[in-house]
Amino acid sequence: MKIAIMSDIHSNLQALEAVLEDIKKHEVDQIFCLGDIIGYGADPWDCLGLILVNQKITVKLQGNHEKLARMIVDKDESLKSTVNESAWLGIKHTYNQIGETKIKQFADWPELLTIPELGITLAHGAVSGDHPWKYVNEFCEAQEELSRSPTKICFLGHTHKPFFFGGKKKQMYCAPNHPRELSADDKYVINVGSVGQPRDGNRYAAYGILDINGSRKRYWLRRVGYDIESAALAIRTAEELSEHAAKRLMSGT
Repeated sequence: MKIAIMSDIHSNLQALEAVLEDIKKHEVDQIFCLGDIIGYGADPWDCLGLILVNQKITVKLQGNHEKLARMIVDKDESLKSTVNESAWLGIKHTYNQIGETKIKQFADWPELLTIPELGITLAHGAVSGDHPWKYVNEFCEAQEELSRSPTKICFLGHTHKPFFFGGKKKQMYCAPNHPRELSADDKYVINVGSVGQPRDGNRYAAYGILDINGSRKRYWLRRVGYDIESAALAIRTAEELSEHAAKRLMSGT
């Protein structure tokens, strides 16, 4: 069985379409989405539509942007201070584009999910800490996730920076771009990066593939080129969005 795992689409239709085409080439059986379908970008309606109609997407987690969109519906801005102005403008744009009915369905999506039969845990930001939106960037943070994960393998998003942590040496590595064996005796924390707003210096969209063959598991990261200029132009054309969000697409930072 092959599973594609993606996160942080952020209303980037051009990136999402390119990633879904790449996923087709790898003949995956299921797709897991770790949240933040919306925010920052120009096309929340189209991105959400592609996610909802794709029957291979069997898991949809709630990210912090979905949570904040729901809070706008509830007239609650208590978490506004947890995101920057560019992010807040993207969430308001989402509200204006897709409406309250679609946003309310986010409440049914889990923030954390464990799949015991596959031996994996899925979270948008973290499994440890006081809230699921914790950023896991450093060694000590990844180590805490490793110890707190209820399964051997834990997949994260949220930071927009892919990494691979665990194994015998317990070190943080760049995510492998070729299949890497995951030992059944070790634990791993893996960040799958961002489809729609990479921030690791690589402008290409990112997602991961987990290949399960009996007790054998392998993982690798995919980078997919897409029409970045069109995605940035769409942000600039939408008057209520931030120029900063467009610039980040161009730089990958």
